[in-house]
Amino acid sequence: MVTSPHGSPTPSSGWYDEGVEVTLTAPDTSYLNSDEYSFDYWEVDGNSPGTGVNPITVIMDQPHTAIAYYTFVAPPSPLSVTISPLYATIYLGDSVVFTSTVSGGTSPYSYQWYLDDNPVSGATSSSWTFTPSASGIYYVYLKVTDANNNTVQSGTARVTVSSVPVGGYSISIAKKTPIMPMAAYTLLLVFFGVLLSLTKHKRK
Repeated sequence: MVTSPHGSPTPSSGWYDEGVEVTLTAPDTSYLNSDEYSFDYWEVDGNSPGTGVNPITVIMDQPHTAIAYYTFVAPPSPLSVTISPLYATIYLGDSVVFTSTVSGGTSPYSYQWYLDDNPVSGATSSSWTFTPSASGIYYVYLKVTDANNNTVQSGTARVTVSSVPVGGYSISIAKKTPIMPMAAYTLLLVFFGVLLSLTKHKRK
């Protein structure tokens, strides 16, 4: 019985009576120092029953060499999280929708949003909508915990909330009086004024 690179299959190496069927079982996961390995396949005297076939049965009709092969399992990348947006300026009554992007670690993930260093009740999903109740400056961040209980914190977002101006917003809809028509009216009045003056002068 041999494992590559490491493992503890059962049973261990030994001699068996002729004709006996021996069941060989390899653990699904094996460790060498701090490295993790996953079972891949058995090989008996150079022949394999296929990837993932475990356990296997060997008939003791002669001496056999059985090898359990393992593959290296790369550790997950470090857990990290980012949120968006990191800056926002809104008026009182408006809202900001925060979203997050998580990478690394081991899923599933759990979420907790914080407002001014205080956890927000019920804000435990990958996104959160912030609707301020008063003007001012607020700070928002997110903590994420993975399945291995590793926790990371995102960068901190700054939200500036301003009061709505008194009277609300106003948009001018008045049209400017065209300059050319006004000039024409003025010249027309002057013309009639001169004409009326000349008429009175002739009558005298």
